[in-house]
Amino acid sequence: MSAQQDSAGKLLVEPYKFKTYEGKEYDAEFGKLWVKENRTDTSKRLIQLSFVVLKTTSANPAPPIVFLAGGPRCTRHRHGESANLF
Repeated sequence: MSAQQDSAGKLLVEPYKFKTYEGKEYDAEFGKLWVKENRTDTSKRLIQLSFVVLKTTSANPAPPIVFLAGGPRCTRHRHGESANLF
């Protein structure tokens, strides 16, 4: 399914296994959000923004951490490889 067949604001979220450099796996969610490529242009071109949500295991959670990886060919399988943070 291409982003062209979807509409701006469409959101899909599915279960995901997040893998670290060390090979550990964590339950997570993988999401896709379709947005206009250029909000000021009348073109209907859409782009897909992908993200991963890691749930906290803390009884007293801190504010969320947002890590955005982007650019051409940054696929869902490379999110865990984008930075050595985990």
